[in-house]
Amino acid sequence: RKVGAAMHFSDRPEKTTKNRLAQKALHPLALSNLAQFAAHSVRARASLTLDRRKEITDLMELMSPGAFTVLVDERSKGLFFSAMQVSQVQDNSVVVVCGAPQADRLLALLRGEISGADSVAMKELVRRSAPMWPIFVAVYLFFPVAVTAAMTYEIVFKFMFPPAPQENRAAVQMVTG
Repeated sequence: RKVGAAMHFSDRPEKTTKNRLAQKALHPLALSNLAQFAAHSVRARASLTLDRRKEITDLMELMSPGAFTVLVDERSKGLFFSAMQVSQVQDNSVVVVCGAPQADRLLALLRGEISGADSVAMKELVRRSAPMWPIFVAVYLFFPVAVTAAMTYEIVFKFMFPPAPQENRAAVQMVTG
């Protein structure tokens, strides 16, 4: 307050990021690639240097492009958009605190090496979307369980305990009736 600085939270809400990640990367193959990348990055964390950080970011983009798009590219563009709005309105300097992968992208955006984000696209990225987890639970859990149950029913009651032939039913009805 003494210097007249103000803090602005510029990242999008966590729920929005999680929903976007679910839309882009919640597929068995994408999750497998993301897990492989996570294991690789944890192992490489001990020897992390500036050059190595760039290599790991590039590896994430290669192994899990959906997660990279959501976690690095979209968030960097959102930070860029927010920083530009704050700097234009208040005509002041802006300091952005972010992670290393976002910092690299943000610098590229500021230098014009990557096309900037227009306001319509940024509003779309920041917009809250419907939660994706119910759809994935239905597709990856309930649907396979329902198909398995139907197949089990068919196997058990059609093949193992077949219905009595028509002639035997009539005889059974006459005896009991």
